[in-house]
Amino acid sequence: TFASLNLPKQLVTALARQEIINPTPVQMAVVPDAMTGRHVLGRARTGSGKTLAFGLPVLAQLAGGTSQPKSPRALILLPTRELATQVRAAMEPLAQAIGLRLTTVYGGVPINKQINALKGNIDVVIATPGRLTDLLDRRVMNLNSIEVTVLDEADHLCDLGFYKPIDALLAKTPEGSQK
Repeated sequence: TFASLNLPKQLVTALARQEIINPTPVQMAVVPDAMTGRHVLGRARTGSGKTLAFGLPVLAQLAGGTSQPKSPRALILLPTRELATQVRAAMEPLAQAIGLRLTTVYGGVPINKQINALKGNIDVVIATPGRLTDLLDRRVMNLNSIEVTVLDEADHLCDLGFYKPIDALLAKTPEGSQK
């Protein structure tokens, strides 16, 4: 069960409220190592539970901490706004259960709402590389406090030509942070 994975009790309870009791194989493979701070690469089919495989350790690591305005503590990079929306929908109720705030930033929508969201104490930013780079260039946020970075669908990010931008973004996160 998720209780056996050393997750905060509030996360286990929030999962149970959604009738999610037993981890999937990818979650069993990834969560324990990610919880110890190790760099992890998880690969599994669509619908296998990858979002929670990376999302639960991210939330567990941030639990009990405090973020500063414009300085999130976790970054999830992904290729599309549709995926950003899906990841946020899966993680939001769990984040709320442990008092964490998250936001999405992606292109194709007005940037001002995203800028305003970052003025608050946002713990997790779920972002596409282009919009994240734009926000960093505008100096409305920084990556100085990032404790953990996730590349969701890293192969697709590279296929879309984001290797160099992602490399530049990762260089802005603290050395030694979990990836």
